[in-house]
Amino acid sequence: RTLGPVLDSIAQENSEIQVIKVNVDENSEISTEYSIRSIPAVFIYKGGEQVGKFVGMKSKEDILKLL
Repeated sequence: RTLGPVLDSIAQENSEIQVIKVNVDENSEISTEYSIRSIPAVFIYKGGEQVGKFVGMKSKEDILKLL
């Protein structure tokens, strides 16, 4: 739950970044499609292509480095 506000902050500070959150308990088909075994799971897309992924908590600075 602590990752959500970090991602929201990044999106608010960078208008070109869009954050989409999915509750995998309510959307099990998505967790199956993306093979999500642990949460939080973050997938990074650029131009419609997945360019990164991480599982677990990361600092805002570490996330920005991935972007």
